[in-house]
Amino acid sequence: KEEVLKDLPEKIEEISHCPLLHDQYTLYQQVVEKERQELTHLSADSSAVHIFTILMKLKMICNHPACYLKNPADYQKYQSGKFALFKELLDEALGSNQKVVVFSQYLNMLDIFELYLNHSKISFASIRGSTKNRAQEIQRFQQDPNCKVFLG
Repeated sequence: KEEVLKDLPEKIEEISHCPLLHDQYTLYQQVVEKERQELTHLSADSSAVHIFTILMKLKMICNHPACYLKNPADYQKYQSGKFALFKELLDEALGSNQKVVVFSQYLNMLDIFELYLNHSKISFASIRGSTKNRAQEIQRFQQDPNCKVFLG
């Protein structure tokens, strides 16, 4: 912060907890059980990589089942505690006329955010690894008062 801009306000961190919703929890438990059984058949060498893969799957389910199922277009068919909290926090921020920056390591989750924002008619800018016009997207978010959300 001091190297970029000295007059930035202090960082405020707020931690919010959200539960897995019923269907989300059920899917989570199904994946845990399935993967637990598969782990018993692996050698010690390959189990470490497999555990990392399992953790990634479980993180996706925690974000949104449609992210894990690789079905972002049908995100409304699934429940997600984290996505419900996202919508609540987004409404709160936009209600107080703040802009919002949202990051995700999962492209399917960015797809879900984009679908939701388009459906809700909330203007946004977005950058992904494949984005060619990065400067243009950043500039639009910074300068367009109607562009309320930045996804990355």
